[in-house]
Amino acid sequence: MLCSDDRIAQHRRFGWALFYEHHVATGDDALGAEQTILRQLRAAGHGLFFTAAQLSNGWTETFDAGQVSATDLQDAIRNGHQAVQLVL
Repeated sequence: MLCSDDRIAQHRRFGWALFYEHHVATGDDALGAEQTILRQLRAAGHGLFFTAAQLSNGWTETFDAGQVSATDLQDAIRNGHQAVQLVL
């Protein structure tokens, strides 16, 4: 598994910029928060944005950023494992 700095560097190579970084105690905490947010996005009808051919590492975690505000995501990340409802 890539450490956080490696993952950020990998995405920067694709021209992406870091909007917000939230530190958690463990990788399990980070994964739990990520999965909670992804479940909410999918439940709200936000499907995958990239394919495996377009983004080989992390494509299942993508969605159309034009449809979800960065502020909503930041708020959801800050709330982590809590029952957060994204306003989409």
